[in-house]
Amino acid sequence: MVVRAVEYKDKIKLDNLEKPANFKDHQLIGTYAIDSVYKATALGVIKGNEGQFNPKNNATRAEAAVMLYGRLDTLKLIN
Repeated sequence: MVVRAVEYKDKIKLDNLEKPANFKDHQLIGTYAIDSVYKATALGVIKGNEGQFNPKNNATRAEAAVMLYGRLDTLKLIN
């Protein structure tokens, strides 16, 4: 959802993103989601947890808030 929102609002932000280092649990990320996970990471919306993405875990409220804030900040919808 994060990357789709950026694509909708300002697709240019996704051009020429540096590919971040792989998460330690990269192989657990669904193949359909890998591109979006790393784009969101490059945008600074996703940070991971001690080098892991933890794709099988539920996000906490705090983690969801950080992602939401990151998306709004990336899209320049907040100061």
